[in-house]
Amino acid sequence: MSHNHRVILTRSIFLAGVAFAALASAAAPASAQQASNTDPEATTVEDIVVTARRREESLQDVPIAVSAFTEATIENRQLEDLSDIARYTPGVQLQQAFGRDGDRPVIRGASNILISDGKVGVFLDGIPWFGDFTTLDLDIAQRVEVIRGPQSAVFGRGTLSGAINVVTRRPGDDWSGRVSYTAGTDNRLSVSGVMSGPLMDGVGVMLGMTQNDVDGQYQNQIGLREDLGSQSSKGLYGGLFFNPHPNFDASIRYFRSEDRDSHFAVALQNSTFNNCFQSTRSYYCGEIPTPTRFALNTDRFLMPGLKREA
Repeated sequence: MSHNHRVILTRSIFLAGVAFAALASAAAPASAQQASNTDPEATTVEDIVVTARRREESLQDVPIAVSAFTEATIENRQLEDLSDIARYTPGVQLQQAFGRDGDRPVIRGASNILISDGKVGVFLDGIPWFGDFTTLDLDIAQRVEVIRGPQSAVFGRGTLSGAINVVTRRPGDDWSGRVSYTAGTDNRLSVSGVMSGPLMDGVGVMLGMTQNDVDGQYQNQIGLREDLGSQSSKGLYGGLFFNPHPNFDASIRYFRSEDRDSHFAVALQNSTFNNCFQSTRSYYCGEIPTPTRFALNTDRFLMPGLKREA
């Protein structure tokens, strides 16, 4: 039995921001717990500056539930995407169903139903992110803030139960960069790189790219005979940052992501296997056996799988 699933989403994201006030630079310290894990004799903890309420303030002074992951924490714990962030955040999950278009964050047990309007918003520097958030590259992140609770409504619609805000890094005074490469089974290959530095006095630039590919684990027995569940993602990032005066800061940034997935592996269990009989309907009780073969008539679909640009 097949499930016709087709998603086409196109968005263009063009961010520009100007600030005319002197802003304190964001620190990148460890939390008290992190400090105790790395140095048992540590007695001081540096402050973390967050923007969970649309202004820069100390994490210790924010009267809401916020978990902040600094650049150092992301690197030390080898956090690659927001699914890794969720695993380290209390009360936060990333549920997946019916391919990547069904991915949805859950905060404090509140979530949307599949692809309906969500209750958790994902933001990039406070701007709604319309792409696949699970492949949002954290190499460009200076900090990730997870706000739990309805106080995140300051970010706008779709934040009833919380929000995740990725704060991008800014170029430093010297040129720097990093490249990561991952290879694995099922032809898994992930490559990402980012570089940044000064173009001239008061002007900096940052460029980044990411490519993630993996084949599916099952071959379709009929239809197009393709690998079910294969995923491919590309991402590009560019930004110009202007700071000609201590009291003036401006930036203009461009983001683009592209996802191309084959149809996901899916199967339905016949109702004749149901063994729990209620007064209104029957259910299956016990461990559902995992299918080892899938047969989907994808040759009859106009565009099987997921094709998405943001």
